[in-house]
Amino acid sequence: MTAQHLLFLLGVPFFSVVVSALARRRELSGPLVLVVVGIVVSIVPFIPDYELQPEFVLMILLPPLLYQAAVETSVPSLRENWSAVLILSVAMVLVTT
Repeated sequence: MTAQHLLFLLGVPFFSVVVSALARRRELSGPLVLVVVGIVVSIVPFIPDYELQPEFVLMILLPPLLYQAAVETSVPSLRENWSAVLILSVAMVLVTT
């Protein structure tokens, strides 16, 4: 493992925590700010490209994100919007398969 890979492995989580904290302090949506920052960082030419294996994303990155979303979900809001949630989730499954 090179120093560049080690810096990437340590820098990305640290940078993500800092961006999330700043988003929370400014009362912005954390995931939305992280997506925007990720898009901006991907455009910057001096940052090297990295490829993630799908298994890594599915086994390591996705479960904590889903857990956090489930913890922060409002049950009354979900009950209020159950039809839209159901339609959108079924439509997404049909479109992506």
